[in-house]
Amino acid sequence: MCRRSVGVVVCLIFSDVGVTGLLYPQQNSVRGLDSLDGLWDFVREPTFATDLGLKNRWYLKVLSSFENATKVPVPTAYNDLFAHREVRDHIGWVWYQKVYQTPHSRSQKRLILRFGSVNYNSNVYINGILLSTHTGGHLPFEVEMPKADEYIITVAVNNTLHTGSVPPGAYEYVPMKNVSFIWQKPGFDFFNYAGILRPVVVQVLGVAYLERLRLWSEKPNILKYDLKVNGKADVKILLTLFDPLGQKIESVTYPAKFTAVDDVQLWWPRGYGKANLYRVKLYWNETIVDEYTETFGFRFLEFKEKKLHVNGVPFYCMGFGMHEDFELHGRGFNPVVMTKDLNMFEWTNANCYRTSHYPYSEERAYEADRRGIMVITETPAVGLEFYTNEVLLLHKKMIKDMIERDFNHPSVFAWSLANEPWTEKPNCREHFQEVAKYAKNEDPTRPITVVYGPTNPNDDSTKTAEFADFIGINFYPGWYQDMGHPEVIPERTYDLILTWNKHFPNKPVLITEYGGEALPGMYSEPGFAGSEQYQMELIRGNFEAFEQLRGEGRIFGEMLWNFADFMTAPHITRLMGNHKGVFTRERQPKMAAYLMKERYGKFRTIYEEKLKINKM
Repeated sequence: MCRRSVGVVVCLIFSDVGVTGLLYPQQNSVRGLDSLDGLWDFVREPTFATDLGLKNRWYLKVLSSFENATKVPVPTAYNDLFAHREVRDHIGWVWYQKVYQTPHSRSQKRLILRFGSVNYNSNVYINGILLSTHTGGHLPFEVEMPKADEYIITVAVNNTLHTGSVPPGAYEYVPMKNVSFIWQKPGFDFFNYAGILRPVVVQVLGVAYLERLRLWSEKPNILKYDLKVNGKADVKILLTLFDPLGQKIESVTYPAKFTAVDDVQLWWPRGYGKANLYRVKLYWNETIVDEYTETFGFRFLEFKEKKLHVNGVPFYCMGFGMHEDFELHGRGFNPVVMTKDLNMFEWTNANCYRTSHYPYSEERAYEADRRGIMVITETPAVGLEFYTNEVLLLHKKMIKDMIERDFNHPSVFAWSLANEPWTEKPNCREHFQEVAKYAKNEDPTRPITVVYGPTNPNDDSTKTAEFADFIGINFYPGWYQDMGHPEVIPERTYDLILTWNKHFPNKPVLITEYGGEALPGMYSEPGFAGSEQYQMELIRGNFEAFEQLRGEGRIFGEMLWNFADFMTAPHITRLMGNHKGVFTRERQPKMAAYLMKERYGKFRTIYEEKLKINKM
């Protein structure tokens, strides 16, 4: 049922069918939380063994008894853990298994098994029974566990990409006289790390529990929410709002509304003020059926004269495209690497990033909230080329899960629906018209974008950019175009943005990628392609154009590609990965990192002087 009143919309839905919520797991006085991270038994099928494990029902087997069984850490990608090319470049199924036991005292509890990310297709078996299938990496999924004292959890993971996957990919069988091989061709420029990539937990819950909670603010100081309960129970829900210092502001019992917050402390981006976070705590009944706490920030977004305004103040995005990538664990979650990334990000004086080209970990989103970093969260739809109904349904499901997972984060200011789609392909316009409408319906509070590749806007012949609230543009003058001639960059960059402005005169524009590669420690004077000096020349040339474009109000931000070097599939243009980062893969600064720090630092000083009032 839904109740509407001035200043608040409250929706309470009771459901006992399935598990669909994507709330971040937590432990408190009511909720239990068991981590299943650690070493799991691991068996790899031969590449393209045509479902060998499924046909032979490995989900009923003890994997540790297999001759080729070993153990691997979870969470992490398995690709770089071995000294074998066959494992690193594996295509097909791998199998994980772990035994989980729970005490008899939990016999009346509901156990929800949650995976933060498994790439790409996964089957989850518990005690030999298939309980869940999931398609797509980078987003969480859950399954309710049956009643038992011991659980043998078996997960089959397949990393094969094809024309119907998101992102797409292909593979080619290359027959030869004596030796043949499989060549995987991903439709993107980063390594297809696979396996169980993010934490695995068991959330211990009561017969009824909070499954979904959405919090948002109606400018400037009104908290709005809706929620969903899983399970049948006669419950009374008490919601308490706390200010950034932990002081109680107000408690209401559903379906009552919150009153306007006096002297509200807004959430501000880095350099514009404090990232003030409020808390909402939910209690159920006097006997406490469930309890959950979530943070959020009061902030509002709007575009005026093609500039993004945060809390009524013009915001200029200074940031990077990034990757969740590091040695040994690939795209697996590692809090050490995450912390180093964000600390070095702050060192450069940046204030925003895009989660290129997939949603990043939930932990990173909470850190962005705390640090005041503005984030564009992007779906895994990179390099879309085939616009079938199968792809449309999968793309929409990923959009829904992405929004559901990250809705409460004030740091997330926009949703990117795709990166560099092939817009001239059949059905492309209809596809993006549908997903844009779907995304706006799922979240009408945030703008949406599509990021276009280094092409002339005339190539967007189907005019898909019409459906976006703003346009993201990737381009590489001096690198993929006019390599060795950095002197042409200012003109190339300015003319490209001017052309986009002419084609879509009412659309704000954000520069989402530019730059070039620099091999760490490769120096040349004068700058030569691949040297650190040449990378700096490319960046400086773009800076010259950005100053003119910014002054004319043609762009509202700039994001360098990339924050740090990252691994890719082997290719003659990719020797040990992509080196467009201003940091090495080990997160050590190249010469260009100091250039970025200087430019972003000047901007930050200007804005901090202008906006001292926001720090109150």
